[in-house]
Amino acid sequence: MRKYNYIYLFITFILMAGISSCSCNDKKTPEEEPVTWDVPEVADTIVDLPRVKVNDTISLKGTLYHYKYDFHAVDSLPTVQSFSGLEYHDNSVSLTVRSDSTEIFRKNFTKASFKEFVPSKELKKMTLTSFNYFSAKRDDTSRFHFLAKISDPEESDEYGYFIDVQISKSGDLHIEKAQEQDITTMPLNYEEEEAE
Repeated sequence: MRKYNYIYLFITFILMAGISSCSCNDKKTPEEEPVTWDVPEVADTIVDLPRVKVNDTISLKGTLYHYKYDFHAVDSLPTVQSFSGLEYHDNSVSLTVRSDSTEIFRKNFTKASFKEFVPSKELKKMTLTSFNYFSAKRDDTSRFHFLAKISDPEESDEYGYFIDVQISKSGDLHIEKAQEQDITTMPLNYEEEEAE
């Protein structure tokens, strides 16, 4: 009789162990799921921001001035890796201002042209992401204003370092940090051209 009790206890133990092991294989609740992060795949190509070419005129005290600029990626500059893992060419912009047939200003700008306005650690991770006529400053009839932006190439319009590039009517250059209240007036959107 005692022998049968041990067998009965042994069988009961085996059955209980089997039932508890089955319940462990049930689907885990969301709280028990391990947390995983999607790591972006690094692309094997380098991305270029769209090329922008502009020809336009500005009137200062009744005199028309003609300006043109070409914003484009430059493969000879060091590349920058964005937060998402994509690699970007840095950019350059060549700006020319003329009065009638007289050229009063010509210069090529890269992000290095604005290094005093951006902490060096951040400058290495950013690109020159845009350059436009600074429409918020059009009432200043003493000089021309252009707005340069240094930022992560995937950052939204309102984030980054904004620099006011000023050119006098005689062609003198002055660069300073753009005022916060002026940045809210975004520049005109010009038609983009594909990079050559």
